[in-house]
Amino acid sequence: MEFVSENSKLLLKNIIRYRALILNNDIDTIISKMSDYVSSFGAKTMRVLTITQGLNFETGIQRLDMEFMVEANQPIKGNNIYRFIPEYKLANTISSKYVGHPQNANMATKEVQQYIQKKALRPITAVHQVVNNMAKEKKLKQKNIINIEVHVGVE
Repeated sequence: MEFVSENSKLLLKNIIRYRALILNNDIDTIISKMSDYVSSFGAKTMRVLTITQGLNFETGIQRLDMEFMVEANQPIKGNNIYRFIPEYKLANTISSKYVGHPQNANMATKEVQQYIQKKALRPITAVHQVVNNMAKEKKLKQKNIINIEVHVGVE
């Protein structure tokens, strides 16, 4: 648990937000479409935040209730699919960073959850996973490497 930080903060600006029930293999497609939307305004995607709010089994198929937030380098307009949010803040979080093979990315989440349990903290938010610096991330992805931060708000 050497990579866990207490009292971290998460701040994103110029965000478009999308929430839906999806299949796990839809995640990359949704993020790609959101980044394309950002690009259509001449803006650049800075960071991507995913928040898994829960699981849904109503149809007999596991679907994820997820929120996606894509941060742009400038304000952009929302539409009937994406809502624009000027700023998203999360304070007093337990956080961890992970750089490595995507298959092991859940290690950062496990570290944060173990730390919260060990310290008897009370989580008040879902797990927030942030992919930093999307331009750099595309180059890392070609090498099968991911760079993420995990944040969980605590009391």
